[in-house]
Amino acid sequence: MSSPRDKTPRLSAEAVGRIERGARRGRETTSEAFAAVITRKRFSELVGIHRSTLKRWEAAKVVQPEMRAIRGIRTAVFSEADVEFGRRLAAVVREQLGTLTLQEAARIASRT
Repeated sequence: MSSPRDKTPRLSAEAVGRIERGARRGRETTSEAFAAVITRKRFSELVGIHRSTLKRWEAAKVVQPEMRAIRGIRTAVFSEADVEFGRRLAAVVREQLGTLTLQEAARIASRT
């Protein structure tokens, strides 16, 4: 008795090689596209904050990334100016811990 698997056409070694090379090129171009921008993860690393902190900042509209499609994937992208502001904001929050609201800290950070 034959199973449906027996009827599946087998790929040649050459075809498998082409598929693997195409997948590798796809991974490389996707990695390069994302490496060229500052994503949420990279922003958090550069500013020295946890990603959940960044999400709170975004929810409070203190930082607002540009939304872009990178290789068809909707992605939050930050600028170098956003990173500098984020560093100043993080410093103000650390210095004034518990004494300012996030919006007050953002106003101070935007003036410096």
